[in-house]
Amino acid sequence: MIKFFKLLMLIVLGFGFRGFAAEPAFIVFYNSGKAIKTVAGKAVVLKKGDHLLSDDQVVLPAKTQLVLVCANFKVIQLKMQGKSTVKSLLAQCNQKSVSASSAYFKYVWNSFSHAHKAPEKDPRAYMKTYGAASRGKGSLVTNLSTDTINYYQGALTITWLPAKPVKSEFYVEAIDGEAVYISKPAKYVKIDSVAAKFKPGIYFWDMEGLQSAKRKYLKIYTKAAYQASIGKILNSIVATNAAEKAYLTGYVFEEQHFLAEAAKYYQQALNLAPSNQIYRNALVRFKL
Repeated sequence: MIKFFKLLMLIVLGFGFRGFAAEPAFIVFYNSGKAIKTVAGKAVVLKKGDHLLSDDQVVLPAKTQLVLVCANFKVIQLKMQGKSTVKSLLAQCNQKSVSASSAYFKYVWNSFSHAHKAPEKDPRAYMKTYGAASRGKGSLVTNLSTDTINYYQGALTITWLPAKPVKSEFYVEAIDGEAVYISKPAKYVKIDSVAAKFKPGIYFWDMEGLQSAKRKYLKIYTKAAYQASIGKILNSIVATNAAEKAYLTGYVFEEQHFLAEAAKYYQQALNLAPSNQIYRNALVRFKL
């Protein structure tokens, strides 16, 4: 009986210590080579999802890049060969985020940190625009968030449910004013076709008879301004494998309202990883 109680106490204590396990200081997002952590003198090659605790040390060989997610969902990239303590890296989490969006890295953190609350399975659930189909109280629900669209080129079709033919009206004023273009009744609107009729500038639009409290915003860029805007986003994308980098790029473009660019990179991601259901689900919304 005494042995039984001793065993029971060990089990209870084991669960207790597990419950009070240290929170990770970082989650590993990407290791391009053989970066390792040393724990009690043992070397462990890091892989995506691994935890780094405050007492750990990290060693980077030459020509290796290590990307870490902070607890505040910012990202740091290590490229310099050598040894670092995790404690010495924590200050970088208070600097400006490397990525244009921390939403995806919140998904990464919640997926691998073993938080008490189960993480969302779809990264888009962390996106600021997730579920924001339209402003106001219009009765049509669009396949994409259309409150704001930044556009220069590329196929972009907006559909809605229930699927019924309606006209789409475009204005130069946010409120009132005469429509500068009204489409034929359809179950969709092709933004690329509409944009071809306009000069670069800012326009507002909605579906006829279903106007929301605020019209939807459409910015048509000049080539130079567009290239500058998307170049800034592309330069912010952190390193990872080719498929996830394409998906992450599409994700950030969607969150920043560059929908045609988002569709292009989601397609690249799926081409690189055809069996990935997350990539497929992201792209299918653009194909409706």
